[in-house]
Amino acid sequence: MNKPSHNYDELQQLLDDNHLLITVAELQGLLMGFYAAGLDLNDLSWKANLLKQLSTTEPVPDVIDTELTRINGELREMISTELFGLELLLPPDESSAVARAEAMGYWCQGFLLGYLQLTENKEESDEDVDDALSDLEEISNLDLDTVGSTEEDEKSLFELAEHIKVSAQIIHSVNGQSPAQEDETLH
Repeated sequence: MNKPSHNYDELQQLLDDNHLLITVAELQGLLMGFYAAGLDLNDLSWKANLLKQLSTTEPVPDVIDTELTRINGELREMISTELFGLELLLPPDESSAVARAEAMGYWCQGFLLGYLQLTENKEESDEDVDDALSDLEEISNLDLDTVGSTEEDEKSLFELAEHIKVSAQIIHSVNGQSPAQEDETLH
């Protein structure tokens, strides 16, 4: 399975140093939300959509642009495989359970923002998509006071991450561009 090649903490520091008010997890979730809403994997408007959410019209520094392009490229590669190999960009396992749970909440918030930005006036008609969106919204409001550091909590975090991936996959499978759809548009 594909694993993001980024160091979460270094990327977060880079975003913070450049005054971008977004977490790394939220950034990946936002991009995934765009693709799950139907943005073509080859559409270059992902960057303009991202900058719109970051509330900046200024060009980002080259180092940020390079990292954003790399994160987007890895995400596109993960979701364009036949097995939908999405790996969430989260703090490392050595991080506290609270930090990882918080990042999952931010990932879901980003996903919902990206998805809703591109489907603003579209009513959902698929029950599975509605349920998956509802689940992601619930996770985005996770009560961090309930997160501990027991083995059971670790298992719950793993299951929560898997549920996020499945929810994103469900939404993407209904609305997103699959590799087969892209090939059809080339002919």
